[in-house]
Amino acid sequence: MIGSFNKAYNRPIIVDEGQLRYLSNIIIERFDKVEYEIHTVDGASYKLPTIDDVIAYSNPDSRRIIKINIWGEKKKDSPSFYWAFSLSLFDMSKYDSSCILTMKDLEDTEITFLAQRIDEFVKGCQVPCWWIHSKAFYIVLGFLLYAAIVVAYYVNLGHEKWVEMPNKSTILTGWSVLCMLFSVFVLGKSVDYLFPEGGFSTGEQVKYMKKKNKARNLVFNFILGTIILGVISGLITHYITG
Repeated sequence: MIGSFNKAYNRPIIVDEGQLRYLSNIIIERFDKVEYEIHTVDGASYKLPTIDDVIAYSNPDSRRIIKINIWGEKKKDSPSFYWAFSLSLFDMSKYDSSCILTMKDLEDTEITFLAQRIDEFVKGCQVPCWWIHSKAFYIVLGFLLYAAIVVAYYVNLGHEKWVEMPNKSTILTGWSVLCMLFSVFVLGKSVDYLFPEGGFSTGEQVKYMKKKNKARNLVFNFILGTIILGVISGLITHYITG
């Protein structure tokens, strides 16, 4: 039974050299001819004959890869070829999808096999904590920050002063706007650096990815250390004053 298949993936992925080779081997085993194309952030595109050429690209930050196309072609009865498989991988900081898979005029067994392999590939490349790139996350975070400030105001002033506080609605509205702006722009930009929304970890980008991993670990260790010190300080203060 001959059929077609199309699927888009919307979770961010970071693809390294090993994963590209794994993907390429799967496609090469099933098709008579495989071609590659890379698109870079400066607007250039290059057609390449092998996966080794893709990996050999220097991939500097100013000309980093943001899209890779892979085409699988089969022979017709004549010496010519026709494309039966197309896979596009995207850097989701620049595109709305991370991967688009298209197959046509293939046996159902081939479609099932390739679709399962691509599913596994995408899951294996998925960016950690992908959900923090959602706009809803920053809206919730901004609301929680605003709620924490309101509670701090209430506890500090007490009920009577809170009720009588002049211009209360204006002050709280201002804080709500500031919290949302801080969450979306300041925290959002920091998260985008520490948790890349996608990319291709080959060439010079391997070094950049390692730097971001080190920065992420440093931030986590700092936050954890601050929390631990805060708890210990609170217990010591309670013990001394109690």
